[in-house]
Amino acid sequence: MLDIFQKAANDLRQPENWEAFKKKKGALGVPQARKRRKIIERVPIEDALTSELAQFVERARIALATGHFLRLNEVQFQAEALVQSKTRAGRHVRKIDFRVFALTGVDHLELAIEAKPLVTEGDIVGRYLADEGIGCFLKDEPYTEGPLGAMLAYTINNNGQSWQAKVRAAVSVYQPKVLQLEDAIVEGMQEPVTFSLHDRQALGLRPIALLHLELIFASDVQDAPES
Repeated sequence: MLDIFQKAANDLRQPENWEAFKKKKGALGVPQARKRRKIIERVPIEDALTSELAQFVERARIALATGHFLRLNEVQFQAEALVQSKTRAGRHVRKIDFRVFALTGVDHLELAIEAKPLVTEGDIVGRYLADEGIGCFLKDEPYTEGPLGAMLAYTINNNGQSWQAKVRAAVSVYQPKVLQLEDAIVEGMQEPVTFSLHDRQALGLRPIALLHLELIFASDVQDAPES
C-alpha cells in the first residue's frame, strides 16, 4: 500500500513532471534571496505537493493489475479528506492530507496520513512534532480513532539528503514519552520504516502506532541577478 506513494513521488520527480508542477499557480512559495549562496530559492508549498502527489497516486492506483490486493479490497486513496467533528463546520473543518481505506471493510483497513514539510531542521520540532503535526493523532477529535496512522515528511532540499534519522531522534524525546519506538520492515518499502506507539488513554482510545514516512523533493533555485 505504501509503495503507491513512493511510486507516485518517483513519477512526480521525473524532470518533465516536476518542471510542469513548478509552473503551476500556487505550486511554489515566494522567492527568497539566499545571499550567501547567491541564489533565489522558491520552496514547494505543502498543500500543492499534496494535491499534485494525489494525482500521481490515483494514476498508480488505476494502473494496478486486476488481481492486486488493493483492487480486490477496493482500497481508495483520498486526499484532503474531511475530519468528522462535533465542534467544527465549513471552513473550520480540519482535513486529513491522505486517507487510505477499504470499501469492502475487509480487515478494517484505514490509514490517515498527515504530511508536513521539512525545509529546515527546526521544522522537525516546530511543525512535524507540533500540535498541527503529530498532535493531529493525539489531541481531541484525532484524525483517526483506529490503531494506525502515519506522519509523512516532505523533506525539501537539493542534495537528496534524508532526515529520517533526525526525525527518529526527535521522536525518541517527544513528550508525552512514546510507549515504543522501533524500526519495522513494511511490505513494498525498500528501507525499514520507523514507527512510534503513543498512549491515548486520555481520549478513551487504544494506543496508536504511527509510521514515520519520508518523501524528498527539491526546491526551485535560480542564480541571483548581479547587483
